[in-house]
Amino acid sequence: MKHRKTAILDRMMDSDTFTSIASPPPSCSKSLRDAELLMRWDGLILNTEGWYHPEGFAICEVMYAPTVAESARTYFGQSYAKVTLHPNSSEPVPYSQRAAILRSIDSSLDQRDQNPWFATYKQIIPLDDIVARFPATRSLSHALACQHPANHVRSDISNTLDLLDIQADVTDALGLTGSPSLGATKNYHDCDLVFDATLKLNADVGTRIDELVKRDAHRRIFEGGKSWRIRFFNDRRGLMCCFFTYTQPDIDAPLRTFEEKLLRDDVVLEGIVTDSTHSYYTPTILTVSSIVSNCSGLPADLQVVAYHTASRGEFHAGDRLRASGALVIHTGSGSDSMSLCVIERDGLVNLSPPWFPYYQG
Repeated sequence: MKHRKTAILDRMMDSDTFTSIASPPPSCSKSLRDAELLMRWDGLILNTEGWYHPEGFAICEVMYAPTVAESARTYFGQSYAKVTLHPNSSEPVPYSQRAAILRSIDSSLDQRDQNPWFATYKQIIPLDDIVARFPATRSLSHALACQHPANHVRSDISNTLDLLDIQADVTDALGLTGSPSLGATKNYHDCDLVFDATLKLNADVGTRIDELVKRDAHRRIFEGGKSWRIRFFNDRRGLMCCFFTYTQPDIDAPLRTFEEKLLRDDVVLEGIVTDSTHSYYTPTILTVSSIVSNCSGLPADLQVVAYHTASRGEFHAGDRLRASGALVIHTGSGSDSMSLCVIERDGLVNLSPPWFPYYQG
């Protein structure tokens, strides 16, 4: 075993829940899936982001760190702190403010000065440092088998399918991420439900969620300074947080393998979304036209790539947006494409939101 051994790791690996949920670490980068949780040798829990990972590495966001302090979060018998949220809050720490937190855990996690632009705030972790992965489908199977009365996963999913009027059996297309995927199925803050399906089925589900929250104002979620079009309260006031992944990423994921060349990092534009096929995914990719910008010479149709999770599902075709980020060239699969790459949570703004107020302030 290549990994360093720690007392924390040994203790967690003895947990029955760990044994039930965890799978062996990934053998190659291409097997990684977006929104999948990984555990590093020191117990750090990471969330994979996107569909491109350099061979031998995983591009991640640090989600949970072991702590000796008393914590409401306990996974596999170990207390954890959520790195991405302010203490005792569901509000996210801005990406630009996370560096100090990461350095207090491990100085090598602050990679802002060495990573490519799209991964400025992310962590590129060697696969040799990973000891376990938590597949979404395996976690869901564990949650559904848990008979504890405070486990609401089964009823939350059933109610979600009823609210969205999804009649077909989509069980094989569902999974869990976030805390529930680590066995925390009792009194969770939100149920992080993964739809792993075709582009068509995911778009249909996303549209149904959007129609639900537009129709029923009492189901709307406001977090992180904005409303959400793919999160909602179900009938028991449980918060459903939905993720969408590609069943066939080699075919459907646009940025499966690429290199990035930075042209300039101060571009602002406004335009109309003409293609939102990949709006629900990470990265969120939109085609924008009718562009007005501080940068001349842009193509008539430009890809806007939000390489974070905060804009998923926020834009549909016909919406008007404002985007701030870097003009880049993405090279891959034998072709070059110019894109505006957005890395800040507030770097994308819907100028024609589906309801008001949609944003804070």
